[in-house]
Amino acid sequence: MVRTSILPREKRDQQAGRAIKYNPLQSDLVSGFVGGVAEQVPAANVAAHGVQAAYSAINLMGDQPRANKQGHMTGLWNALRQFVPNDPLSQNLMQRLAEDQGVDRAR
Repeated sequence: MVRTSILPREKRDQQAGRAIKYNPLQSDLVSGFVGGVAEQVPAANVAAHGVQAAYSAINLMGDQPRANKQGHMTGLWNALRQFVPNDPLSQNLMQRLAEDQGVDRAR
């Protein structure tokens, strides 16, 4: 299934090894034409969030400064949040857990 309208996209700075915090399809790992097409396919978003979760988890296991780990924690949290039902009770619980763990607020 493909979306019927094009999603607006903001211009972003290059990542250069930074954490993927928000939309994995707009990251440097997947960019350009392939990323634009993949954003229009909801199933590709599910796969991309799985890749984002794995990427963040692997980087969290490495030996990095706390500031870098914070970004990867936020990326992992935002990726896993996509697999939780979109009802107000579940999302509220997830938001409270995120605040307790010190995860950056979602945009």
